[in-house]
Amino acid sequence: MTNVEQLKSEIVEWHKKALPECTFEGELLKLDEELSELIADQRAGRIEQSHEELADVYIVSLVLAKRYKSNIGKYFVGLIEEHPAP
Repeated sequence: MTNVEQLKSEIVEWHKKALPECTFEGELLKLDEELSELIADQRAGRIEQSHEELADVYIVSLVLAKRYKSNIGKYFVGLIEEHPAP
């Protein structure tokens, strides 16, 4: 396992322990929140803050992809290259 794969696994395990009652729907709402914050920071030219928000988007997407097997999460973390067919 690469260092990156190990880190991904650690993030998901931390999430399961820290937020055991978290739901798929809750994580989708969190992704929406983080994306909105990222867009706002980008538009305002807040580069450092946008990097932090991008990390948050990645973490939430990773949780969606790995913990909830979500295609939108997989898309954002690069596990699928295009939108899945309906």
